[in-house]
Amino acid sequence: MNNSIDLNADLGEGMANDAALIALVSSANIACGYHAGSLQLMEQTVRLCKQQGVAVGAHPSFPDRDNFGRTEMEMPHDELHNLVMHQILLMQQVCNAEGVQLHHVKPHGALYNMCARDAALASIVASAVAGCSKELWYYGMAGTVMINEAEVVGLRVVPEFFADRRYDSVGRLVSRNKLNALLHNESDMLAQARSIILTRSVTNINGDDMQLSSYHHPATICLHGDGEHAIAFAESIRKLCVSLQVNIASV
Repeated sequence: MNNSIDLNADLGEGMANDAALIALVSSANIACGYHAGSLQLMEQTVRLCKQQGVAVGAHPSFPDRDNFGRTEMEMPHDELHNLVMHQILLMQQVCNAEGVQLHHVKPHGALYNMCARDAALASIVASAVAGCSKELWYYGMAGTVMINEAEVVGLRVVPEFFADRRYDSVGRLVSRNKLNALLHNESDMLAQARSIILTRSVTNINGDDMQLSSYHHPATICLHGDGEHAIAFAESIRKLCVSLQVNIASV
C-alpha cells in the first residue's frame, strides 16, 4: 500500500464552501472562467491555496457557463488546443502574480469525460498542456486513454479516482444524467475511498471490482466542490487516511 494519497477538489467555481474545503484538501483545481469563476475569483482562490499550502491546478473547460461546462461540445482541434492553452496560461499568470507555482492541470466536466474515451481528443488536450510546460502534472481519469495520451506527449501523469461518483462497467464515470451517478451516502463513499487507497480499484455499478491503475502509481482522489456533502466527505476521507496511516499530500 502506498503511504500517501493526493486529495483534490474542484474550486473557484463560486461556491460558498471554498475556504473550508481548501483547508481539507492537498490540491485544488481552479476554474479558469470558462465554465465558472472569474479572474478575481481565480486570484482569491490561489491566495487561499497559498495560505494553506495547497497545490494549485488549472481546471480548463469548454466555454459553457450556461451548463457549468457539463455539456459536450464539438470544436476544431486547433481551436480546442488554443482554448486549453489560453486557460492554463491565464492561471499561470495569476500564480506568478501571487508568487505560487502552478502544479497541475485537470480538464473539467464534459471535456474531461470526452478525453477519457476519445484518444484523438485526449491527445489534443494533452498536447496543449505539454505546450505550456512538461513540468506540470496532468490529472486524468485512471485506466483510460486520457492517461495514455498524456504519457505519449511526455507529461507526468496522476491517475485520478472519484470518491463521490459511481463507475460504469468499463471504468468510466456514470453520466450525471442518470440517477445513480453520484454517491450521497457517506458509508458508500468511504468504502469506495478505502478501495481506491488500498488497491487503486473501485466497484462498478454491476458490483464488479475493477483495478483502474497500477498499484505503485501515485494517485489522486477527487471530491467535487459543488457537491452537497463535499465538506463532510473530505473530513471523513481525512479520518480514514489517519486510520490507515496514509498521508494526504500533493504529488
